[in-house]
Amino acid sequence: MSTPSSASDSSIHQGDIEDYALIGNCHTTALVGIHGSIDYCCFPQFDSPPLFSKLVSASRETCGYFSIHPLRIEDTTNKQHYFPDSNVLVTKFLLSEGVGQVVDFMPLMRTTTDGKQSGDHFEPHVSKPVTNVVGMTEDLPCADECCPITKLFRGDQVNLMRGRVPSSAHMKLDPNDDLFNKMISHSIIRRLEIVHGHIDFLVECTPVFNYGREKHIVKISNDRKCVVFTAEESGHKLILQCNRACFEKATEDGRGIVGSLELSELDVEKSCVFLLSYVEKDTTGVTRHEETFNTSEEDSHRKSVDSDKYCRILPGLVHKTNQLAVETITYWQNYIKRSEYQGIFREQVNRSLLALKLLMFEKTGAIISSPTTSLPKVIGGERNYDYRYFWMRDGTFAINAFLQASMIDDAAKIIGFIERMIHYEMEERHKQRDMDVPAIVAAEEQVSDIDIVTTTSGTMRAPIHNIYTIDGKSLDHVEEITTFTGFRNSRPVRVGNMATQNIELDIYGELMDAIYSYDSKRPISYDLWLKLRKMVEFVIVNWKNPDHSIWEKTSATAHYVYSKVMAWCCLDRAIRLAERRSFPAPIQHWLKTRNEIYEDIMKKGYNEKLGSFVQSYGSNALDVSLLIMPLVNFLSISDPRMISTIETIDRKPKEGGLVSSSLVYRNNDIHHQDKTMRFTEGTYNMFSFWLLRVLALMGDRDKKKLRQAQLMFEKISTFSNHVDLFSEITSFTGNMLGNFIHCNTHASLIVAAVELSKRLE
Repeated sequence: MSTPSSASDSSIHQGDIEDYALIGNCHTTALVGIHGSIDYCCFPQFDSPPLFSKLVSASRETCGYFSIHPLRIEDTTNKQHYFPDSNVLVTKFLLSEGVGQVVDFMPLMRTTTDGKQSGDHFEPHVSKPVTNVVGMTEDLPCADECCPITKLFRGDQVNLMRGRVPSSAHMKLDPNDDLFNKMISHSIIRRLEIVHGHIDFLVECTPVFNYGREKHIVKISNDRKCVVFTAEESGHKLILQCNRACFEKATEDGRGIVGSLELSELDVEKSCVFLLSYVEKDTTGVTRHEETFNTSEEDSHRKSVDSDKYCRILPGLVHKTNQLAVETITYWQNYIKRSEYQGIFREQVNRSLLALKLLMFEKTGAIISSPTTSLPKVIGGERNYDYRYFWMRDGTFAINAFLQASMIDDAAKIIGFIERMIHYEMEERHKQRDMDVPAIVAAEEQVSDIDIVTTTSGTMRAPIHNIYTIDGKSLDHVEEITTFTGFRNSRPVRVGNMATQNIELDIYGELMDAIYSYDSKRPISYDLWLKLRKMVEFVIVNWKNPDHSIWEKTSATAHYVYSKVMAWCCLDRAIRLAERRSFPAPIQHWLKTRNEIYEDIMKKGYNEKLGSFVQSYGSNALDVSLLIMPLVNFLSISDPRMISTIETIDRKPKEGGLVSSSLVYRNNDIHHQDKTMRFTEGTYNMFSFWLLRVLALMGDRDKKKLRQAQLMFEKISTFSNHVDLFSEITSFTGNMLGNFIHCNTHASLIVAAVELSKRLE
């Protein structure tokens, strides 16, 4: 990845997906490149329009970014890592003049227990005294000292071991400072630091509003310490502040600003702070003193903004952001301590847990599939989708991952969101039941309000949708953003997702499996059980119907074996849960249906000629999702049919299988060229971990398989990036494809690591 080129160029170079790391505040995230540029960030929440859009648009008119890097970037070596056990990111610049670094983080916001905002604004996670902070020493900086973050956390744990916590860690941000709290509610803090030597830095910031459709005004304060970008139509603002005078001029197109800094290890202040804040159109009436700005002809872009209360640096900016740095690192380190996993893959598991937490929307408990939209499955292709929503399937996989690490509270938040969605759908169904035409399916014992029915609009209703917004709303449209050029010209860039119209019967099995596991840790309520019973009856009525299943193919439905297995799983877990908790249920009726599903799969889902279960009834296609069979105890890992299926899948593509080294293709029906056997689609990372889990199960009888699984984990890990993050897909050339980061991949990693560790230890 490189920084934006000169204004004369028609487009801007986009680097690789794997060049990025993730920061966030459990409301939104930002992707920070290894060269110091924030190239993707949506404010104020995950599904908002991106203010920084370089990752999905190379057009100079709609490319947004915030870059900090040495002036001599061509001679710079870059490295990136997270502060230990946290989501605070450090990007290092190594060059002949010295070493510098940018520390990036987003202060976390607190909501009330019901998910609502605390008062008129979010409050930072700073209300409790800091305790047990790894590496904190007694001499935290005070006043407006701006020191490198290593002075805040120097790795010395002696004081903590003696039970002494620095007094300055008990300081709280003033809850009455409405202006500052408002400014950090949706913010990114960037600390530019000199480690040693003398380096000249270049600062560039160019946002976009409303997908580049809305023009904005750029205002630079007279002291060159503050810039305000104001959208002309909506009035939303992006405010950039720095404790040093560095903002020199607007860019040639008037959309951004350019600045420079000189940092030396001989300076009293060896670093400086940037506070980037997003503020929606002001309705608070908060006032400030008037400001005077340079309005010379040479600097005509610095307009008089006496009424603009935001165009000045906040008092105590450095001191307050120092405190937020301490608090943010403390929060993440204390959060990850809740994990009980201490196995040999602890580093990868912790990073995946921290990544999953960043994908959770704190207000509702929803977890998104990915923070990005439209990163392509194939470069230049059209299969570019918006993943910034809650998928029922992804949510249940995340629940299982959190449970494996004993992070019960996080699993509970997702369960709570799902329960609210079920309740909402039941209420809506009762309201609209009289408007629906009669059910198209029937069963001997059915509950009338849980049938699939064909409505007047031609769609099919179900007790719960497979996808929701993070606010718990249904999705009913997709918009193509024509102003964005896509990642490496992969168009269209989409906002919204029509997968909500798909019929995906597998989600009920995944949900019941997750709730069954959750109930063993924290028993569910009777009210939730009543809702689950209706879902079980829905599966009983409809399991014989075709669906779109896990791959969400919109072209046609089919009798996918994966969905049939998960329908069986739904009945199986419901029966087990009812018996374990003595919940009232028609057990015999459920048993009868469960057995019927099982026999149907064994009769129609296995291809004797291939020696394998296949993707759908009557097909000849292999499907990696069928590895779920032993993982949900549908078949024993030692069953001859299962062994044959695993062996068939575990062959190389040229031998008719789906596995190339540790990488796993999803199926072999349409995704390769006949002559070269080179797949046009990449491998799906989450299924590499599924295969690993299956091999680990086989390792209970064959130690060679266990060692193969261990080696496979190490191989898969090489396809993560430099900070152990995964995208959805790995390309034929080993590059990342698909949306980044990917919830299911990291959830699958956690489960695989825990299960493998138990067997290795």
